[in-house]
Amino acid sequence: MIPKGLIEKLVKNDIYIYIRHIDKEFAGVIEEITEENLVILRDRNNNLVHIPIDLIDVLTDRR
Repeated sequence: MIPKGLIEKLVKNDIYIYIRHIDKEFAGVIEEITEENLVILRDRNNNLVHIPIDLIDVLTDRR
């Protein structure tokens, strides 16, 4: 699991998120982290994706 403090530093940054046991990355901007430890990610189509922190394996900055 990635520490919540590290993810909080990436709020409003463009990132890729890789989830355990899923062969697809999620790309977008981290909007916020909820009290329920869900990362809210806004993709390029303005869809909001809610991802539990404990399922995130890798975070990569998009540049």
